[in-house]
Amino acid sequence: MESYKIDLQSLFQYQSYKKYDGGRFIYKKWGIDSQGNKIPRIVKRSEEPDLQSTYLCNKDRSEILRYIRLDIDFDKSRFELRNSENTCLSWEAIQNTLSKFPQIFEAIEYVTKSTSGKGFHILIGLSPLPLDGRTYGAQINARQLQQLLIEVFNELGIGADPSGAGLKQDFCTYRKVKGIVYHNELLTKRIEKESQKPSYINENGIKIVNNKEPFLTNLLTYVKSVYEELEINYRLYPDIRVERCLSKLFLYLMGAYQPKIFEKRSLTLTGNFKKSVVKFPYVSPHEHIELEKDEIFKIMGTSSRTALRYFKMPEFNKLFNFELTTDDTIKISCKYNKNVLKQIERANKVLASNEIQTNVKLKLIEPYLVQDGERNLAIVNWAIAYKWNGYSEYETLEKIKLRVKQIPASETSRSCKDLQLKCTVHSIFSNRKELFGIKKVNLPKWLEDDKYFIKSKNFSFIEYCLNMRPLFFSRSVAPCGNRWHQNVKRCPNKVFVINRGKNGGLNVICFESFRKKKEVGIAFQALTRPLKIHAVSFNQRIGFFVQDKLQLCLIKNRHYKLGPVLHALSKILKRQVLYSDIVHMRKNTKLYNSLAHMLYDNDIFALHAQQICGNRPSKVENMAVYFEKRAKTLGMTYEEYMSKIRKPDDIIDKKNRDTEIYF
Repeated sequence: MESYKIDLQSLFQYQSYKKYDGGRFIYKKWGIDSQGNKIPRIVKRSEEPDLQSTYLCNKDRSEILRYIRLDIDFDKSRFELRNSENTCLSWEAIQNTLSKFPQIFEAIEYVTKSTSGKGFHILIGLSPLPLDGRTYGAQINARQLQQLLIEVFNELGIGADPSGAGLKQDFCTYRKVKGIVYHNELLTKRIEKESQKPSYINENGIKIVNNKEPFLTNLLTYVKSVYEELEINYRLYPDIRVERCLSKLFLYLMGAYQPKIFEKRSLTLTGNFKKSVVKFPYVSPHEHIELEKDEIFKIMGTSSRTALRYFKMPEFNKLFNFELTTDDTIKISCKYNKNVLKQIERANKVLASNEIQTNVKLKLIEPYLVQDGERNLAIVNWAIAYKWNGYSEYETLEKIKLRVKQIPASETSRSCKDLQLKCTVHSIFSNRKELFGIKKVNLPKWLEDDKYFIKSKNFSFIEYCLNMRPLFFSRSVAPCGNRWHQNVKRCPNKVFVINRGKNGGLNVICFESFRKKKEVGIAFQALTRPLKIHAVSFNQRIGFFVQDKLQLCLIKNRHYKLGPVLHALSKILKRQVLYSDIVHMRKNTKLYNSLAHMLYDNDIFALHAQQICGNRPSKVENMAVYFEKRAKTLGMTYEEYMSKIRKPDDIIDKKNRDTEIYF
């Protein structure tokens, strides 16, 4: 027997399916190949097929979805749903279970026996749905409906196999009368009637959309409500960090968790502090217990400010009976709930999970170390750190404004504008309000103390920056997969460019840094062959290719200039490279897509643009040059000119103006 292959053209020679013009189901029959394996092969409908597809094929090779299949497994279903002989599933028992949800049961069009005869194939009837680009939204809804039905059926004890998910599936055909277990004829007639309606109708010469019965949308809405009613994906609280605190208190009150012993400090009558060891007593499930506030805070593992916020949340009141006493203690117990088993199971899962995975590690970057592309990241992390430490929204905004001024090139960055800062801080404080003051983050001195960023006579932030921020050429190393470039020696006045040779080896080319304005001439031999270098820019990187081979890769930022790059390419290629040799690729070409992905390969080492092009003068440096030229034009010295346009406290020494930071 030949192996199984889908031949769509041979399908169109079979008998057509009269209910849908031009559409035919794909029929298959079990067979055995030359190696003795059981495989399906495509057959005609008249050859008594065993399997049938859930979709139809048209003459133009388009596909139309007709059913959603659910594979009900015998081994995964509950024992109560089996027959008396325990040989197969009982449809009567499953029908009684699904009768509690009438809309789901009414959506079932066919039920057939599976190949083994123990389980079932349940077919959810749909109006014909074309599987093309016009119906992406409906296809997503169909997959979501199938996934929700699998979870609902498993929750009810009907073992729906999740590995059988997918729209284009095969099922045991209902063409065999013996294999049919259930057929909803009314639903079949409704679907056929709706499918015969035209998509558009003409009224007075105007095309109007003909409203059809939305089988898929109505069923999806109902299944979502059932999913929420059964509380399948039950959680004590949506946020994992808050859920962890509630889980500790819940399991302790249910007698399934014993907190650690802690030392409590109390004030005596003499004014001294006394330490006492507190050991939590055992609590029976749903038993009332009187605890002090500090003891509850220790059980939950959070601060007093955060715990008091939790006490006001509706999710907290659903779990616990909470009552304040006259002695400033708290009477607390777990509430009776029908989902208590789900609550205990979820709380145990939360505590058993790795605590490191649930913690968010902040990346607190000092202002003067923020690189291009990291400004928004740094600001967001500062705001989160202040929020977790209990700073208000107004205090956080004022502190961030002081630190943003020290970020390099903050004057031209959109993320550093006052309006954008206000929106960023407000979005962080308005989202996840329950995380306000959730934990104490050890803030560094520069983030907590404002004296480093406020002008004063006793403290100079300029000296602080120069001491803390080393003035070397490149402050960061470009990311790459393999760390082979770390073995290359680094010189302060030289730059190494590394590329791959023809045999896969590494070619290391060293040339002097282009920070100096003096250019060294290079003698090249005259070449008659024209040179064509493709320049490809993608996601802040630019690469230069010669015959589809990457010669130089740069991280493109504000320091990038093409002129110094041409000199570097001349050194690499050992011939003179002109502006006319550079061809900038467009994004809509095929060659661009193939070359752009090469820029982020693991073996590519990308240099920062300032390593080749040198540091571009900042706005402050350009203003200093302008002031010096203006002073010469007016016949004044630089100090006299600056004393007239600035206050005496802001005078900057001409000798140190190249290294000072202006405010």
